[in-house]
Amino acid sequence: MERLTICWSLVLLISLIGIFQSEASNLGLKKSINLTYYVHDTFVKGSETSVVVATVGENKGDPAFGDIRVFHSPIRATEDRNSLLLGNTGGTLADISHLENNTYHASFSVSYNSSEYVGTFSVQGRVTPGTTTWEVPIIAGTGDFRGAQGYGIAKAYNVTDISDVLFKYDVFLNVEVADSYSRAQQTM
Repeated sequence: MERLTICWSLVLLISLIGIFQSEASNLGLKKSINLTYYVHDTFVKGSETSVVVATVGENKGDPAFGDIRVFHSPIRATEDRNSLLLGNTGGTLADISHLENNTYHASFSVSYNSSEYVGTFSVQGRVTPGTTTWEVPIIAGTGDFRGAQGYGIAKAYNVTDISDVLFKYDVFLNVEVADSYSRAQQTM
């Protein structure tokens, strides 16, 4: 009788552990992730990582209120354009600098693939690349960044050499605690 009670107690304990683990992932538990990466852009004709696709300005080379720009740029581990490729960032910038110079509404995603994290996160909001630093809001994510919310601090390192325009991003995310399902799906 005592063995039967111990067996049932173990079965109950194992079941409860499984339920609690499952519920923990459903409770919206969060963890913090901090990333640093560098965006390398080029504006050299034929190798552009960013182009104006719609403009209202007379001179297509000069930024103007209402311009729409599309970009797709590599992100790397360091300032060196030959450093480890971590992924890419791509999206649109709408020039909203009617009253303020060099101000944009941005909507873009970052696709990140390192030995530690795999996934994407989305940015949407106002950016001011004419200033030394600016903050961008992070509103969503997938993979290891599922449910991401947070912000990034962008810093312009080089904006004068059009062959390698460089921005540093320090990103601070709160993401859902991942279960084994999300990582397993990404490896398929």
